[in-house]
Amino acid sequence: MCWNIRGLGRLENKKNLRSLISKWKPGVICIQETITSGIDDNLISFCWPNEQLSWVFQSPMGHSGGILTIWKKGDFDLINAELRANWVGVSLQLRNGGSTINIFNVYAPQGIQDKLNLWQEFRRISALLDSSPTIFIGDFNEVRLQRERSNC
Repeated sequence: MCWNIRGLGRLENKKNLRSLISKWKPGVICIQETITSGIDDNLISFCWPNEQLSWVFQSPMGHSGGILTIWKKGDFDLINAELRANWVGVSLQLRNGGSTINIFNVYAPQGIQDKLNLWQEFRRISALLDSSPTIFIGDFNEVRLQRERSNC
């Protein structure tokens, strides 16, 4: 499950996230724009109750950003985690010796050159990865079609 939550500190957003988790029962959640640096086990448990969870978090820069990836401990073992300004990458192995999956939770920058640099970085990373399934997911701050713009 993936969501640009635009503020995980807001009670309404926490309740909405909790409701979505209850409905869809994901194994992994990728959240962008937490906007809060106050992520802890209590907040995670409020949003995703009654589960044993692990998570990695990249703090926001100023009043934007914040990238959070959460997964069920009962489903996955963490093999590796890497945090960068615009992404959090995890390699998770399915429990009981199952397959490994690489997940890159992305909150892309606004600037054109910064975006180009990010895409170059992802190309380099992709070339280094083994044959494990890899997902780049999140908010890429890209608009493909004019109707996708929220300010129109």
